[in-house]
Amino acid sequence: MLFHARIAAEHPEAPFDIDAVAAALVTKLVGRHPHVFGAESADPSASPSDALAQQARWEELKQVEKQRESAVDGVAFGQPAVALAAKIAARATKAGVPAEFFPSGPGAGERLFAVAAEERRAGGEPEGELRAVARAFAGRIRAAERAARSVGLDPHRLGPADWARFWPSE
Repeated sequence: MLFHARIAAEHPEAPFDIDAVAAALVTKLVGRHPHVFGAESADPSASPSDALAQQARWEELKQVEKQRESAVDGVAFGQPAVALAAKIAARATKAGVPAEFFPSGPGAGERLFAVAAEERRAGGEPEGELRAVARAFAGRIRAAERAARSVGLDPHRLGPADWARFWPSE
């Protein structure tokens, strides 16, 4: 927001400036956190159930502010597929959609969605998990290729037995 305000400050015809950005931010913070800014009370020794109630209240306030008609309104559908599945699963879970209504079936898409949804419901980040596994796998490929090169073999010509010979142990 500050970046955009800076650009706007350089163009006098811009519809906003840094003061408008700051005012919008303050309004958003006060509106979403009435327990912090005095409109509602917050007990510093609150129990976990009170924390859950505050989270639910925050979601209610956010829903009113954003005026969303659906639990999936506002989801960026252009994001990577695993992240998209995780976000939709998180929103569906928050909205109370039972897990049995989540996509399932024999296809790769249904299986991938199920894994992403399960990981997200467990509190994980499937995009990061998948990325870490993919990077580790790429690292093992590179290690096997280096090992093959070190004995004079062309990594582009490795057969299954060669891959098995040079594959690093985990």
